[in-house]
Amino acid sequence: MWLDEANKTPEFEPVGTHPGYRRPGLGRAMLLHGTHPARAAGATCMTVACLGAPGHPEARGLYRSVGFRKSCSFIRS
Repeated sequence: MWLDEANKTPEFEPVGTHPGYRRPGLGRAMLLHGTHPARAAGATCMTVACLGAPGHPEARGLYRSVGFRKSCSFIRS
C-alpha cells in the first residue's frame, strides 16, 4: 500500500495469498490492517488495483469482503 499525498488516497497494489495459504483470512487481515494508517493519514477513499479481475473472481471476493466496490473514474480534458 502506498499513500498519494496530494489527494490523501492510498492505493493497495494487487494483494494476493499463495494458493497453499488461502482461506484462513490472511489477505483480508492484511487489507484491513492497511486501512488503519490510511485513515489516520486522513484518507476517506481507498483504491485497490484489481487488474484482470474478471479472470480472478477470488480477488474480487477478497476486495469486496473488506468494503471495496467497483468504481471507474475518467479524467476529461
